[in-house]
Amino acid sequence: MDLGGCELEPLRREFHGPAGTVRLSKAEYALLAYLAARPRVAIAKEELLREVWGYSSKVQSRTVDTTVNRLRNKLELAPKTPVLIVTERGRGVRFDPPAPSPSIDSSPIHGRRADLLRILAALDERDRGLLSLVGPPGVGKTTLARRIARDRRSPLVEVRDARTAEDLRALVLRTLGRPAAQGPFHAVDLLLLDNLEQLEPGAERCVAEWAALGSVVATSQRAMGVADEHILRIAPLAPDAALALLRARLPDPDLVDGAALERLIASCDRLPLELELLGTAIPTFGADSFAEVSALNVRAPTGGWDLAQAMAWAWSLLDDDLARALRWLSVFHADFDLQSAATVLDVPPFELLGTLSELHNRSLVAGEAGVFRLLGVVRDSARQRLMSAGEQDEANRGLMRWCTGLWDDYVRRGPTRVQRHHLDVLACLDRVHSDDVGALVAVLVEATPVPTWMELDRIRSRAEHANGPLAAFLWAAYRDASQMAGDAGAARDAQARLTALDLHDSTSLSWTLALSTTAPDATSSAVAAAYEAAPDYERGYFVQRLEPVATRTQKLKALSQTAKARGWSYAGSSVDALLGLAAFEAGELDRAVKILRNERGGHLASFRRFYLGMARLEQGAVADARAHFAAGRSLEPQAYAARCAALVLVVDLAAGRDVRTALRSEPLIDRFNVGRLAGLLRTLVGEAADPRWEQTLTDWRAGRAPIADRGSFVAYAAGWLLSRVSPSISPSSSRGVP
Repeated sequence: MDLGGCELEPLRREFHGPAGTVRLSKAEYALLAYLAARPRVAIAKEELLREVWGYSSKVQSRTVDTTVNRLRNKLELAPKTPVLIVTERGRGVRFDPPAPSPSIDSSPIHGRRADLLRILAALDERDRGLLSLVGPPGVGKTTLARRIARDRRSPLVEVRDARTAEDLRALVLRTLGRPAAQGPFHAVDLLLLDNLEQLEPGAERCVAEWAALGSVVATSQRAMGVADEHILRIAPLAPDAALALLRARLPDPDLVDGAALERLIASCDRLPLELELLGTAIPTFGADSFAEVSALNVRAPTGGWDLAQAMAWAWSLLDDDLARALRWLSVFHADFDLQSAATVLDVPPFELLGTLSELHNRSLVAGEAGVFRLLGVVRDSARQRLMSAGEQDEANRGLMRWCTGLWDDYVRRGPTRVQRHHLDVLACLDRVHSDDVGALVAVLVEATPVPTWMELDRIRSRAEHANGPLAAFLWAAYRDASQMAGDAGAARDAQARLTALDLHDSTSLSWTLALSTTAPDATSSAVAAAYEAAPDYERGYFVQRLEPVATRTQKLKALSQTAKARGWSYAGSSVDALLGLAAFEAGELDRAVKILRNERGGHLASFRRFYLGMARLEQGAVADARAHFAAGRSLEPQAYAARCAALVLVVDLAAGRDVRTALRSEPLIDRFNVGRLAGLLRTLVGEAADPRWEQTLTDWRAGRAPIADRGSFVAYAAGWLLSRVSPSISPSSSRGVP
């Protein structure tokens, strides 16, 4: 139902008006539709009760009043002074639709009700001064200004072509048709100026003069920096509002997969202009096409303003230093701080402080509290310009320089920050040099969330084109990922590639560890050299992987003391956890439990809980073991959280509990190398048939001992489970009955 300056949509019971899109209840919609059918006519409350609610004339009710109040709170920009739903004393209620203006956009503003209320409140607080709507290109500043201009019946002047104070004054007065003697506030009390970011230094004094005479609303990518300026930052839309806008711009939203739209909203910047453009492109290319491709290059269908033009305008206002910094910052995939940016740009932080502050002031760098990021469209635009300027290789070397420094951050603070930047580390894999491989691969091995970066095809492709230590790490990673996926052939192929490599000239810890568990003899000289060359805080992992059990504890204790003396809290806590594991593997269960119960610093928390639960299983304290596994399920690192989740199900199944629902709903169960154990569990409860576990059960029933290798938690857990499940069970006759 087109109501002039607004719209009432019956299928979704939505009202598109000055406050954006609002969903109505059945009663609210019925009342508004009845009023809208006779616009600007007061209708008595008795008639409304009879025609809308079906009440008889004898009924006394305040239903109309309460419903009107709810509608005003939803539809009106200022509910206490309504302009849409008006009560005429003694006559009834009427609906006054806003009149559309041919020069002002009257389309609904999705998700901007709060921003509109903030603007109106700021204007109501004072009768003069400058209100600046500041935000990145495409965020919808102009649309908000147009709505305010329409509702306040005030002039909106496009001032993009003005650079100096004289240009601005002449342009505004000429557009308003005013002589210089009158000034812009003749017969108006509010002036709106669109696009002021291009003003040269000193030109803002003209805006300051006008703001001293009346209220001025300006849109800009940056604040003006004048006295008595009130700044409102306009942010991207909330996810729900962004989805509503995107669906509204699709010709037929019901023909597009809703889940695909939600995935797109989760990955894009949620800029209104971006969503408008996507709405025109999705019917042709599909929503999933834009999961990896930015809307930056989508052109407006009618020659209107698009993101490429908006970004080109923003770039045209930057000097050389600002433009170079923004181009180089595009190498980051996640957030960054001042020190990180300075490392990439290879300048002292104090030299970059002013540049980063100005980019933030211009809304091209987002963030707060010292943590910054680039919006996707800004990053994509900057990357295109980085390539055009021929600076990509140099900037990537800067990123690699920063990534290799993440190892030191990991040692001192733990994995949280490193995990957030795994995509940045991955971006360096193709370009890593021999001098950098140790620290970079150490970051990946120790701190990167496996499911995020270990995609089989990607790893194999990179391994085939790599040499030296990097090739060793990638083939080892591909081997382990293939084992997780149950592809034994690919795992064997990767191991063959590993043993064929000649790596004795390297002293890197991390790739050595990748080889040491499967080919220790082939790398013994490299292992010895790597241990001598490794920093103290790395040696704990050498000791755990390579040292015999008899001497392992003594060496780990020495490393723990060194770490504590040097203030490496994370490394010290990690070595303590390895001490507990060493005690467990040596069969010293009481000592293992004592060490692993010490959660000092909370580091490797799920690792501690996992081996603490394993030790308690050995001691026969099954309930206590399960409690530790359950606690570890929500801790870091996730690789051991997944193991804890699997062991909870193992213990429950052995106790005769039904684990079918948990097997289907546990998000960790098929991750981090626990998929094989999940196969056994599903076979036992009849969820699926796995030939490998069918054979294991057959061997077990025939009296052949199940696998129980302490070096494999999957085998150990399977052996523990099978020794406790009734031998009368068979996959064919008693599925689902433990």
